[in-house]
Amino acid sequence: RDNAMTEPRRGTPDYYDHDYFEVEGVRGAYHDFDKTRDFYHQYSELIQIAFGLSGKTHLDVGCAKGISVSEYLRRGANAYGTDISFYLEQACPTDVRGRAWQGDLGRPFEEWMARKPGDAPEEFDLVTCVETIEHVFPWRAPLAVTNLARATRLWLYLSIPCGPQWDKNQEHVCIRREEWWRHQ
Repeated sequence: RDNAMTEPRRGTPDYYDHDYFEVEGVRGAYHDFDKTRDFYHQYSELIQIAFGLSGKTHLDVGCAKGISVSEYLRRGANAYGTDISFYLEQACPTDVRGRAWQGDLGRPFEEWMARKPGDAPEEFDLVTCVETIEHVFPWRAPLAVTNLARATRLWLYLSIPCGPQWDKNQEHVCIRREEWWRHQ
């Protein structure tokens, strides 16, 4: 079987499917639910300390299966999430249903936000994008950064893996050094 014809292309919505999230050793690292939940629990605690979440509108970009959004809701945020994956909407926790949508950050803003729930605001007090933007094609990265800024009313928190230890990660399509990101 020719895998080039059957494997979805990295950086596209079809790549981030059921197998990416649920099947060990296939592509992603989300099959270990306890480990994933613990990571998002700790990260949401960091975001809570840095920004305070209670009563704030919050968009988590690249929210995967929505576990992070559930954590932010639990901490009092009016939280929403978006991810390139169509799998998000069927896999997200119950409390996240209707608060998460499929959207490609590297597309024009209106297209990225086209499936946003009707009650979600146009701008968010806080937008987080944690280890996500490196999955966006390099030629779309400047637009992705612009989209994040446009969706943000007060704070934008970006965490981008940069450096030689990330160069060999096959999941990432936009590995650039810190200086490159500073100019986007």
